[in-house]
Amino acid sequence: MKTKELSRTLGQLDDAAVECDGFVRLATTVLQHLGISHRVVRGSVTGPNGRIPYHFWIEADGLICDYRARMWLGRDALHGVFAPSPFWKYTGEEAQIPPLSESLFLILAGQPLHHVIGQQA
Repeated sequence: MKTKELSRTLGQLDDAAVECDGFVRLATTVLQHLGISHRVVRGSVTGPNGRIPYHFWIEADGLICDYRARMWLGRDALHGVFAPSPFWKYTGEEAQIPPLSESLFLILAGQPLHHVIGQQA
């Protein structure tokens, strides 16, 4: 999946009222249902304007998918789907996160799973 497609897919979840752990739960559910290879990572993020000691993000095709670093590091933090940057250090290990049920996905995302997945057709 290319950066633009991955960004369009995960961007649909950006407005969900969840922090990083909730976001990766939503995102991995969508990506697993679409058969897109990825890994959930738990670790830390360090950038020019601070550090998040405990954070979750997704990695896919050599890209970082992080829609929640700005919650803690402000507007200058990288956001969305992007290539690794020499100014932002993501260090972590893979975390096993099972997909959410459709009802829990709806509660967390504020929209049904089939709506998000259906946008990819």
